[in-house]
Amino acid sequence: MFKTTIALTDARIAGLLCTAFEGDIGYWAEVVSKHKPKVSAKLENDWLCYPLYSWPLGLGGYVRVKDVHTGKIHKLSRTSIERGLRLMIANNPYQFGQILTDSEDAVTGDVFLQFCLLGEEKYG
Repeated sequence: MFKTTIALTDARIAGLLCTAFEGDIGYWAEVVSKHKPKVSAKLENDWLCYPLYSWPLGLGGYVRVKDVHTGKIHKLSRTSIERGLRLMIANNPYQFGQILTDSEDAVTGDVFLQFCLLGEEKYG
């Protein structure tokens, strides 16, 4: 068995969050609140600093998102993003491959956000 580590920059994750939030996730998700981090993530482009994309990446920052089907509120933070990436690699390697090849679209962003918040690909 081989094991490897894949590094993604904060800017890359912020771009992926942009793809998720600007895509059509409204059929299952609704942003409830945003909480500013104590220490912000360092991002190269100003547009990446929008709170939905950057605050979950900073120390102590997060975004609360409600699953509109269950009413349950989930916390999107650096920890949940790391967990979501691991789950996505294990359970939907095709969509993770789209991220690695800069070929992601709204579906990729949606799937990524579901893994981060729900722990699984539940909708869509």
